[in-house]
Amino acid sequence: MKVRRQIIWAAAILAAQSAAALADDIPQRKAGLWETTIEVNGKSVTTRQCVSDATDALIISAQAPADASCSKRLVTKTSDGYLSEYNCKIGSVVLEGRTVVTGDLNSEFKLESNSVRSGMPNRPDGISRTILAVARWLSPCEPGK
Repeated sequence: MKVRRQIIWAAAILAAQSAAALADDIPQRKAGLWETTIEVNGKSVTTRQCVSDATDALIISAQAPADASCSKRLVTKTSDGYLSEYNCKIGSVVLEGRTVVTGDLNSEFKLESNSVRSGMPNRPDGISRTILAVARWLSPCEPGK
């Protein structure tokens, strides 16, 4: 169970950071119940979550620190989705990555993110992460959820 929580936490942080790089430029996903399977470095977990414009905005704003300085933040519309490339620095830590989102944010989409964190005193070699996420819209949320 501890490993599962770590996978969810790592995936949420990196996916949200990737989403923060994309936030201003791609439409938000359709409100409702979404099922998402996330794979981080070969380990996967499936979750279900009711989302709205407000919950997506909250997740993104919580993961996009005000003190982040990005020397590169490019978002490109592709034939089947979006490509984001970013290089951001928070203190001494640098996060560099590339995220590809394909599909329809109203019914189903795939996110693939590759990133490297460097500049951490306890990890001179940096940390590389690959996140794959496949999400599909299931239904409207039940009232009160």
